[in-house]
Amino acid sequence: MDAKPDKYRTPLPVQGADCSHSALSSCNSFSDDFQSFLENQFQDDEVALVEPATSLALASNTSGRPPRPDLPAGAVARAFRRKLRNRVSQRQWRTRQKTRADDLEAQIEAKSEQFEVLQARQRQLEAQNAMLEDATPQASDTDAQHIYTLGNVDLTDLQKSDTQQTLTITVLGGLPQVKTRQDVSNMSFAEFAMLTAAYARKLASCFVELTKTESPSSPPAQITRTATNSPALVCGAAANSPTKAALHSPALEKLRTWTRECSSLRAFLAVANIKKYLAFISHRLDGRPGLKTCDLDDKWNHDMLASMQFTEAQQQDLMLLRRLFYGKLGVLSRQRRDCLLRMPYAAAATEHEVSDRLSKVVSVAQELVDITAAERQTRLQFTSAYRRGVYTLTQQAMSIVTAFPYVAENPYMFDILAAERGELAARDLMKPAGLDSIEHNARWQQIVRYLGKIRAEDAEVRVPIVGAQF
Repeated sequence: MDAKPDKYRTPLPVQGADCSHSALSSCNSFSDDFQSFLENQFQDDEVALVEPATSLALASNTSGRPPRPDLPAGAVARAFRRKLRNRVSQRQWRTRQKTRADDLEAQIEAKSEQFEVLQARQRQLEAQNAMLEDATPQASDTDAQHIYTLGNVDLTDLQKSDTQQTLTITVLGGLPQVKTRQDVSNMSFAEFAMLTAAYARKLASCFVELTKTESPSSPPAQITRTATNSPALVCGAAANSPTKAALHSPALEKLRTWTRECSSLRAFLAVANIKKYLAFISHRLDGRPGLKTCDLDDKWNHDMLASMQFTEAQQQDLMLLRRLFYGKLGVLSRQRRDCLLRMPYAAAATEHEVSDRLSKVVSVAQELVDITAAERQTRLQFTSAYRRGVYTLTQQAMSIVTAFPYVAENPYMFDILAAERGELAARDLMKPAGLDSIEHNARWQQIVRYLGKIRAEDAEVRVPIVGAQF
């Protein structure tokens, strides 16, 4: 075959020492400049930088052989720059990928924690919902017998404005006196004190007769005075349940009747006129000068506790009732504080601000009134719970006799019992203690249901709170 003309042949670069030396010099000059770039770019890397001549060799020929001297200097430099740019790009891409992976892991961890919090909140709300459903009175609870005549007044029904409930008083002798709620509300302090003193004397005489009936051969019980000049039995089993010999005695029937009447009288007055009732029971009821009820010392309360002779089961009931009671009061206290914080105190500048703040004041004031009414209702329910449920009828009578000339309606007596048993103080029980207002209210609603479950035939015995199904 004939050879192609010379015009079709690609001219080759002149091979020689001068060309090779010129190319290497140009590349080495570029490598010096690029070396400084690499030192700045990879100064924190563990990758060792190679010498310029070696870099050129690697850039032009990956086999490790010396660069071909027939390649132009620009081609070697471009290949070297391209290789380094690729290396830098790969490093930046790996850095971005690692940063993105770290961000995704952090987001996953945060979402997982948020999911766990939401799950815990869901379980809490489900528990609260179940508690509220269980604590809400059902419409079917209509078979509860009202026990007004037993002196254990159903406070919910008694507070209705249209109630026709009446109270029969027989302690004064002669014809029985029938009083309505309005009559009791209008009662004077002198009349209330006279009736309370009459009940205390009559019940004390019943205890003396019961002691004689239970043990005819033993000396009769004596009524003495404590340090506060209140009558108390010093012998006999008055605080215990009557024996079979005394179950049908006239003294026990009188004890039942007068205890119910005295308890009903207090309940009527407390519901009809709570301010008057609190004022009455804060003073002595025998007309003599002396301390107020709030000023009585611990010895008086210890004497009361000793006379009541609570069993261990009764003490557990009282402690549970006390915890729930102070928990409910703590909720009401925090609601009152929040209302006071929302009360606008600053002076209004314009007529519109005056009208707006006036409406806020009226709204907050009504909330405070409702909170005060709820607190009074809670205290009445607390008193009714331990008198109707925890106390036996004999213990109710004993509390009337031993406390006279005072009325033992102060929960401080239970605070002393709690201190003896190592229970928390009242101020600590009023704190949230990890429970919100819904849970505290639901727990107290169980006590309200407990009151509705007490029947007329339960008046003389203890109705357990601990372990009860409400």
